[in-house]
Amino acid sequence: DRYISIGTRVKDTKISLTYHDFQSEATSDDLGSEWGVIAQRSLGEHYDFLFKYASYTADTHSVDTNKGWVMLTSKF
Repeated sequence: DRYISIGTRVKDTKISLTYHDFQSEATSDDLGSEWGVIAQRSLGEHYDFLFKYASYTADTHSVDTNKGWVMLTSKF
């Protein structure tokens, strides 16, 4: 897995973008690539909101997959 990631802060929201390139260690086959984005923001003193999205583009070994997550966490 080779990857590159960049991140920034826009007002109170942290944003990161990551690109992954997957290759088999045993055979050097190209297993596909993935773009991912994460946005995270505090909602007051006790809550955090997180959004994640990933888009995987397979080569010949799997199927293309897109996934999204939304999380709300609390801390006391």
